[in-house]
Amino acid sequence: MELNSYYLQLAVALLTAIFVVAASIPSIVTVARKKGLVSAPNGRTSHKGHIPLLGGVAVFWGSWLSVSMWSAPEGFPEIAGIFGASLMVMAVGIKDDILAIHPLKKLAGICISAVMVILFAGLRITSFQGAFGIHGLPTWLSEGFTFIVIVFVVNAFNLIDGIDGLAAGLGILASVAYGIWFQWMGDNAFAILSWSLAGALLAFFWFNVFGGRRKIFLGDSGSLFTGLLLSIISIRFCELNIANGAVRSLETAPAIAIAFVGVPVFDTIRVFMLRIARRQSPFRADKNHIHHKLLSLRLSHLESNAVLLILNLCLVLIAVFLRSLNIVILTGLMFLTFTLFTLVVGQLQKRDIRIGSGNRVLHESRIASIFSALFRSSTRLAKSTGRNK
Repeated sequence: MELNSYYLQLAVALLTAIFVVAASIPSIVTVARKKGLVSAPNGRTSHKGHIPLLGGVAVFWGSWLSVSMWSAPEGFPEIAGIFGASLMVMAVGIKDDILAIHPLKKLAGICISAVMVILFAGLRITSFQGAFGIHGLPTWLSEGFTFIVIVFVVNAFNLIDGIDGLAAGLGILASVAYGIWFQWMGDNAFAILSWSLAGALLAFFWFNVFGGRRKIFLGDSGSLFTGLLLSIISIRFCELNIANGAVRSLETAPAIAIAFVGVPVFDTIRVFMLRIARRQSPFRADKNHIHHKLLSLRLSHLESNAVLLILNLCLVLIAVFLRSLNIVILTGLMFLTFTLFTLVVGQLQKRDIRIGSGNRVLHESRIASIFSALFRSSTRLAKSTGRNK
């Protein structure tokens, strides 16, 4: 395939997904309102009014229609297994959006989808690439670890979907980064999958954040689907870096893959650790997620979204520019960065310091002032802690 036609194909895949989702959502919103498939405000939510669910249906439809139109089946042998696993999480997610199923039943559906990816798509993590001094993995450990990774990432995106645009925004950032990398590596099938997901999420993001009367939520169906595809794409990214040799490979590919989905993954680890330390179920719902903490500082959904997207981008930059470090050290450094950020936000929350205005209008100067306030506050906290010792 000529270079120009290759880039054109990827651009068309992106635009196809955008168009399909943009065309589908108004009808989904209408049907959802008529059938009562809406999210009502409760003690844990921060939205007002009854907002239609099932935005994930549009994202699923837009992503897969674009992939099926623009990727060649013979060049994408994993497609059947990935599609089957996608259908499984969509079925579980839609049922949860409509009937609110038990968390263990939802987890069982996610586990089945992970098994489908391993068995029918043939995708698995075959090496730790030097982390902890380990390289190649025996099949049983490879499949078991892959299963854990998929289930964890899917749940991480499900849990981070707590404010307008956050799960979609983080998904766009990760899928665009992967799309660019797969383009460069010449993996046409996964480049199209990445760009199709990015286009679908981009169109959804607009309706979710700026939709007005056509506002719609991603729902469990959408967050589970997004997490599943990104976990699969992350596994492919790591394995492709092994297969391509030394010319274009990244020795710290696992750490970079973690960085691409850093905020949802690290926040889920942090919240699970807090719940376990308090002798609570790690799946117990609460308001300890990082986006809840930012909202308590009177940041709007859009401001909180922008702050966390910038934080995730910083994690990516750390992973890329410090890729000469050991995988474990690099991952630890990223987790430390995220933890320090949450500690600063947590201290501001405890001292009831408000740095936001609650304004839905977002400007570059506003984001700059938020980070400036965070920096000044963290400096004051550090000095105060030093004096108290």
